[in-house]
Amino acid sequence: MCPDLLNKINRKSRKTGYTLLEIVISILFFAIITIGLSLPMSNSINLTVDNKKLNTANNLARSYLKNQEAEWSIQNDFDTGQLIDADATYTNNGKYTVTVSYENISADSNGIIVIRRVHIKYLDSKGHTLSDIFYDYNRPGNV
Repeated sequence: MCPDLLNKINRKSRKTGYTLLEIVISILFFAIITIGLSLPMSNSINLTVDNKKLNTANNLARSYLKNQEAEWSIQNDFDTGQLIDADATYTNNGKYTVTVSYENISADSNGIIVIRRVHIKYLDSKGHTLSDIFYDYNRPGNV
């Protein structure tokens, strides 16, 4: 009677456990699902970071152009053509490389510049262009 009882107990314990192969297959299955779900999330995080850099660069460029407009609100300042320095305020404390230049677009019959175009370009640390903006300024007093 005792051997029959031990055989029944052994059979029951064998049926309730998992084999090593079943465990490995389930781990692989969950790993594949986890990788499949994590790739879109990591891409989304990268896009969010890139968009944040882009928005920051655009906002800094707009701020620069607005301050330049205030600087050139007087005819004499416009005529000198002096640009504001692109210091740490406009480079996000050195995170971006900023180049600023201008070109004379139009002059009146006396040769006085009446429209000047400012070009500002932002590059990230990898050299990728984040923002590339042109803005035209009219000489104060000229419409």
